[in-house]
Amino acid sequence: MTDAPLAGDYAFARLDWVLAEHRGLFATPPRRAGDNAVRAGHRTPGFRIMGQALAGRAFPEGAALVLRPELGGFAVFGVLEPVPVVLRDNC
Repeated sequence: MTDAPLAGDYAFARLDWVLAEHRGLFATPPRRAGDNAVRAGHRTPGFRIMGQALAGRAFPEGAALVLRPELGGFAVFGVLEPVPVVLRDNC
């Protein structure tokens, strides 16, 4: 267990530690084969680790990275974006 996902833009004093913890989390497979793991945190470490390919529209607020742990690292499958909600006056 780590509190690294709680640290985002404001973790400047511990940035190296935060990024190292995220790299470890990204590369850790689920406990059982065939399972998926879901982790929630800030998007800034993803930008820092994976570069500008995830910046801006590629990884908007509220989106989720889909990763696959691989030997010694991970691969990015894609980004899941939330579906926009349309509010109507008669709700």
